[in-house]
Amino acid sequence: MSNPSFQTYLQAAVVAAVIATVANTVIFLVGQALQVDFMVQFPGATDLQPVQLAMVAVSSVVPVAVAVVLLAVLQRLVVAGMKVFESIAVIVLILSLIPLWLSPANIATTTSLSLMHLAAFAATVGVFKLKLAGRQDGGQPGHQSGHQLGRPAATSDTAA
Repeated sequence: MSNPSFQTYLQAAVVAAVIATVANTVIFLVGQALQVDFMVQFPGATDLQPVQLAMVAVSSVVPVAVAVVLLAVLQRLVVAGMKVFESIAVIVLILSLIPLWLSPANIATTTSLSLMHLAAFAATVGVFKLKLAGRQDGGQPGHQSGHQLGRPAATSDTAA
């Protein structure tokens, strides 16, 4: 019934942040090569301004840092911390896409930025599930003890 160590959480966060940053950098650079202008209206601004590569990197790393803290707290306070985290992550992803699609940015920019949100989500949740899931119940990382694909494990009474 042990929770991952601080070092394990830190390692997972670094891996997720690197993957998210690399993926989002690739999406940004490919978008630029395809003439996506990446002009957005930042909060408080009245006109469109360009997204810079540094913003892409920061916007990839900061959510991972917040997410790992949330997951660490959930895994200490809730039995199914990873499942709760995944649900919250999906909700946050959906909520993060709404302002993009309501913004005055063009469709190419909106689609590219949406892909970046999806890439960061996939990197974060994917790495956290691989490195941090299942440890609180004594199972292997990414697996819950006694269960496979959400079904109870076969026992000698139920095995064919």
